[in-house]
Amino acid sequence: MIQQLPVQEDNIVAFRLSGKLSHADYQAFLPRLESLIEEEGRLSVLFELDDFHGWDLEAAWDDFRFGMDHQTDFARIAMVGQGPLQHWMAIMAKPFITGEVRFFERDDLGAAWDWLREPQQQAVADSAEPAPYERILVGMDFSAHAVRAVHRALELGEQPDTVVTLV
Repeated sequence: MIQQLPVQEDNIVAFRLSGKLSHADYQAFLPRLESLIEEEGRLSVLFELDDFHGWDLEAAWDDFRFGMDHQTDFARIAMVGQGPLQHWMAIMAKPFITGEVRFFERDDLGAAWDWLREPQQQAVADSAEPAPYERILVGMDFSAHAVRAVHRALELGEQPDTVVTLV
């Protein structure tokens, strides 16, 4: 069974996979995932493997075909489960996806979410206004270039609590 989990973050979706997946599971799941890709663009996905027992043959084929058709549509895939078999599944997915794929043990669910959020948090940090300078150190050799450097340092140091030091 594939169940979508509620997520309130842009370009991140989550699903819980349990039992042995069938062709019928994929017939219900894949149109929803394709719709999310059309709406959101490139996605990051969390797959929580809960009592997961793999796929039947037709479901495995559905999964492979979908992966081949959507290789570039995933930025990051976090697979959360337990045991070497589920870890191996994440390793096997890597060659078929241009994005990053990582496996997290069930106890590291929070780390998986943090990893999925990293690009968005970095984009927010990159777009933020830089903090004003607190300390500016200017080397002075009394040349014309040094005088310009001092003037520029004084312009940058106009913020309250900014200290400009001449050396």
